[in-house]
Amino acid sequence: MCTLDDKKSQKLKFLKQSYQNILSVAIPILIISLIGLLSLSWSNYNVNAQNQTIPSQNQNQTIPSQNQTRAGPSLTDPNLKVELVVGELDFPTSMDFLGKDDILVLEKNTGKVYRIVNGNVTGPLVTIDVGYKDERGLLGIAVSGNKNSDKNNTSVYLYYTECLKKPSGKHTKNCGNYIYRYKFDAQNNKLVDPKLILTLPALPGPSHNGGSMELDKEKNLYLTTGDLLTTE
Repeated sequence: MCTLDDKKSQKLKFLKQSYQNILSVAIPILIISLIGLLSLSWSNYNVNAQNQTIPSQNQNQTIPSQNQTRAGPSLTDPNLKVELVVGELDFPTSMDFLGKDDILVLEKNTGKVYRIVNGNVTGPLVTIDVGYKDERGLLGIAVSGNKNSDKNNTSVYLYYTECLKKPSGKHTKNCGNYIYRYKFDAQNNKLVDPKLILTLPALPGPSHNGGSMELDKEKNLYLTTGDLLTTE
């Protein structure tokens, strides 16, 4: 008479034998399958490699010339044309006219105002120590006065960022945006006698300070500012 332990022992032997039989069949099949996949992959690699075109060192190649000029803006209206007035300015931001072919132009980071007369650059008329991080700097200009008469009666409004300085000379984060009115000294080609007109916030900053200014016929000055968004 078989006991319960004998039945369990026979069952375990049967399961063990079945497992060994499965392994004896499955392992060779798995090995053969892997070998077949590797062979197929290698064949495809060789075919692709043979079909690739290797550029010849003797093929003609187009090398950009150092003398090539940058493409200018394109126009769709044949009645218009584009002419370069002056180049090599350092980050110009805004400009206004003193008269015909007589332009004042700003450089954002240097705080310099240049005068361009018939394409000839003179100046700087003034150099301002501006805070220029990110979108701060010398940003806006508006010219007031009769541009067809004596330019000594001309006022020039400038909008820019100023920051307090550390003893080391580096700008601090304590900054403000300001509008100053300068007198144009035509004889010496200078902007002189700055007078503070308006103080505006520059914090948190340093982005979105605005800067565009316009004067109407009644000499009212208009300024657009931004939301002083911070990027830090």
